[in-house]
Amino acid sequence: MGDRLRDVLKRVAKLLNNGGITWAVGASVMLNHYGLVEETGDIDIMVSMEDIQRLDSILSKLGERVVGVPDETYKTKYFYEYMIDGVEVDVMAGLCVHREGRDHSFPFNRDSIGEWMEVDGVEVPLAKLEEWYEIYKVLPGRERKAEAIGKYLDSHHPRRKS
Repeated sequence: MGDRLRDVLKRVAKLLNNGGITWAVGASVMLNHYGLVEETGDIDIMVSMEDIQRLDSILSKLGERVVGVPDETYKTKYFYEYMIDGVEVDVMAGLCVHREGRDHSFPFNRDSIGEWMEVDGVEVPLAKLEEWYEIYKVLPGRERKAEAIGKYLDSHHPRRKS
């Protein structure tokens, strides 16, 4: 994880933790923590539906909220993009992926937090790897990531059923 991304993640984590927000990092930052990817281009945050407005208020003070280009793959209830010190931060509440005529919903709450990582003394919650395995299985073009997560889970939780 690059220095700029690390610094932004640390500042965001401090503010969200102090704000009592139910949140977690997913996607590439989470996969990087487990050694499954090397590159982390942005920060993807999952947040509870109850906390989306408070999170928006906090992050809007840190950086600029930008308007994203709509994508028919997603039917996510809330999807916000922020640019904070040159780092893109994507926030999702009520994640829903539309694929092959079907909606796949991934609600997020406190039980969706898998473990915590530390970034320069600041605790950062990570979304459950098992949940991102399910997300990547339905996201087009993410089959390799789903496969990598599946292998990791099988080697660390051998009784797990795929």
